[in-house]
Amino acid sequence: MRAITRRSVLAGAAASAALVGRVAAADELAGTTLRVATYGGGWRDSIVKFVLPDLIARGVKVDFTVGSPDDNLARLIAAKRQGQVPFDTIDPSALSFRDAVKAGFFDTIDYARLTNAHFAPAWARAERQMTALFTADGIVYNTDKLKAAGVPPPAHYGDLADPRLRGHVAFPDPSHPQHWNAVVALARESGGDEGDMKGAIDGVNHIAPAYFYNNSIELASRMSNGDIWASAWHGGWAVRLRRTGVPLSVVYPTIGGFAGALWPSTRSIVAGAKNVAGAHAYLDAWWAVEGPYRFGEDTGSIPVNPQARARMAEDANNRALLPLTDAELDRTYRVDWSRMNEKAWRDQWNRGIHR
Repeated sequence: MRAITRRSVLAGAAASAALVGRVAAADELAGTTLRVATYGGGWRDSIVKFVLPDLIARGVKVDFTVGSPDDNLARLIAAKRQGQVPFDTIDPSALSFRDAVKAGFFDTIDYARLTNAHFAPAWARAERQMTALFTADGIVYNTDKLKAAGVPPPAHYGDLADPRLRGHVAFPDPSHPQHWNAVVALARESGGDEGDMKGAIDGVNHIAPAYFYNNSIELASRMSNGDIWASAWHGGWAVRLRRTGVPLSVVYPTIGGFAGALWPSTRSIVAGAKNVAGAHAYLDAWWAVEGPYRFGEDTGSIPVNPQARARMAEDANNRALLPLTDAELDRTYRVDWSRMNEKAWRDQWNRGIHR
């Protein structure tokens, strides 16, 4: 774990008068430590730069445990067996959340303590998790490469099986968040759904991906050098790579009458957390305007707060490639996680996928 201090976050940045005022005022968080379990790499760095400055200015020290939601849940389970609580807040997985709640790992969120809660719709305010932001999952593709090969833009995930794309298609491994919306979409394209995923195996084998990715940074490199032309991915990466000159676009295939699918990025407070006040303040920061807007700009994620989304929509690439309005979000598919058997699917995947 790496500690983030007030000095390291605020160095080189001019503190606003509002922040100075808050630091000067008496604050229950001053001198406390907040322990956050989240993704590492650029995700963590963006949290430090855009979500945490106000908390740090209030005198909070932040310790990170970085890893996938499954990795961090495993750490929580192991620590609980020893009578320990290793962090105060965690990014849970949509797949394992229900079982974790049944096991008593997450505490109830007191939304009366979140001053920004009025920005969030009711569906984002579950009893033991709040939805901070989304990724919009679809097919990201290189417009120049497909045009040169005479391949029309894909309209469905099954279109990635076009023989002219052979050797240049990537698909997410089950360890990657973008895997789940893609395989549910393939199941639906074959007449199945979350409870009947068999058709997705045939769909992936028909596509015959050249590369099963579990790391978006590596996929971004292969997209940038022209090795991979198309992939099931989230649209934010098309925005990010366009900024570097890679000619990418994104299509959101039809899924049960909807366009594309949302992957929820949620936050929960760990049962027995030492810094409950800090955990609530951290969750509240994800529903503010400026921090989530800048985080969304940096990562290609979509904030829940409509004012933050409106700020993102001021950029032409964001507006063209991401669903940012309430109406656009209403047209996106959301997986019914309660009907999906993750273990059974992983077994099917491991037995049935040709590599």
